[in-house]
Amino acid sequence: MAKRIKTIFQVRRATSEQWQCRNPILRVGEPGFSIDEGKLKIGDGKTAWNDLPYIGGNVDEGGVVNKKTFLEFPSIGDPNFIYKAEDEKKLYQWNSTCLKYEVISSAETELDIDVIFGGNANG
Repeated sequence: MAKRIKTIFQVRRATSEQWQCRNPILRVGEPGFSIDEGKLKIGDGKTAWNDLPYIGGNVDEGGVVNKKTFLEFPSIGDPNFIYKAEDEKKLYQWNSTCLKYEVISSAETELDIDVIFGGNANG
């Protein structure tokens, strides 16, 4: 019979000011939670806290996460968001089955973001 050990799992946590001041490097897959902002970052083992993106990134009203390049996207995306790499002029979506970002549009296809969400471009 297996021995049961009672334990509590706690995510590494601090206020945003404490995180910014200490600026630690989280280990690969290690979560860090900002308790005053209610936001989460996941470490990659080499990027300091201040340079890691929050999970979900910065989302605008249309559900689009805007970043300059693909490399700035969160390590784990959200399939409910469209990720826009402005410098690359591409739109990506997180594929939760394959666990990777897939290009859904590029500058060559001129895809309107309103079409993706089923909105009306005329308001």
